[in-house]
Amino acid sequence: MDTNEGDVKFAAAHSVWQALGHEPEHRPWITDDSIVVFPE
Repeated sequence: MDTNEGDVKFAAAHSVWQALGHEPEHRPWITDDSIVVFPE
């Protein structure tokens, strides 16, 4: 399995933003090491 908890949070966040028609100023990103980073 290649999916981890961070991947699911990342996908869920983007799905909710798309559904609401809003994107935050500082979006999360995935590092070169496949680590999901959520800015504070």
